[in-house]
Amino acid sequence: MARREQWSLKPASEAHLREMRRSIGMVFQQFNLFPTP
Repeated sequence: MARREQWSLKPASEAHLREMRRSIGMVFQQFNLFPTP
């Protein structure tokens, strides 16, 4: 991940990555997406 500061890309800090990961989720449209044998 990178953040744009004054038109240059710099690596995102660990704190910023944690903040972004909290707001990311996944939605599956099939209930049994990974069936067990």
